[in-house]
Amino acid sequence: MRIQIFPLTYEGEKRIGIRPLGFDRAFPGQMKQVSGSRWTPGERCWHIPYSKEAYRQLLALFGKGKKDRYTVLSDIMIEQLVVYLKAYQPDYWLFEGQHGGQYSTSSIQKIFRRAVKKAGANPYSTVHTLRHSFATHLLERGMDLRYIQELLGHNSSETTQIYTHITKRGREKLVSPLDFLDLKKE
Repeated sequence: MRIQIFPLTYEGEKRIGIRPLGFDRAFPGQMKQVSGSRWTPGERCWHIPYSKEAYRQLLALFGKGKKDRYTVLSDIMIEQLVVYLKAYQPDYWLFEGQHGGQYSTSSIQKIFRRAVKKAGANPYSTVHTLRHSFATHLLERGMDLRYIQELLGHNSSETTQIYTHITKRGREKLVSPLDFLDLKKE
């Protein structure tokens, strides 16, 4: 399910408005789990406070296949989002194009291509490479494959195993389980 995120003032307090775009029976239950969330009948939307705690709890990103996608939202990104929302006050989409409205796929790809070139990264990278890199970095830092599977929204662990790969740096960390046994002879 897709959602609309927008700035909102409720009882004199700045908040983030969240409105589902379509019907999902589970959506109100999900929103009730976010600390400080409220339903406003007049605005016909849910809203949460401008706070790190609320952002941490609002980790569900609604993606394809009518499955919730979960991610890790860093403290740095939360601070940047708060600054961004205060400065730009988007009307409908969290990130809007030059003339308002949703960014087109081609615009996102052009922005990504410029960033890849500026960073000197692999020129064959795609926007989807970010998802792959995210999973790879988590794996390299020792996160359990089952958690990565959940974050990526995969039903099967086999999909996650194929999707992620063990990098050279990861292979260097491989140690035989026998090395952990104390088999010294006396």
